[in-house]
Amino acid sequence: MRKRFYIFFVARDEAGQLRKISIPVQYLYVLLAGLAIGALCLTGIASSYARMLNKIATTTSSAPSRLSSRIAIRVWSRSLRNATFR
Repeated sequence: MRKRFYIFFVARDEAGQLRKISIPVQYLYVLLAGLAIGALCLTGIASSYARMLNKIATTTSSAPSRLSSRIAIRVWSRSLRNATFR
């Protein structure tokens, strides 16, 4: 069975002969699979980071309303406590 290679031409040497690199096809398949897995990992990391940024943005934008509701609950509980014990 004949082995298949991809041949990359690099440059000519001083004598004028063409230098070339031959890479077996199986190595290129492994390289492509590694690149695909790496791309999927980077996509997952980027989407996780984007979700985290979105969560932080919504949390900080809702912080003033939560603070005002906490103050309202404290005032209500104090008034309830004062009304109960009087």
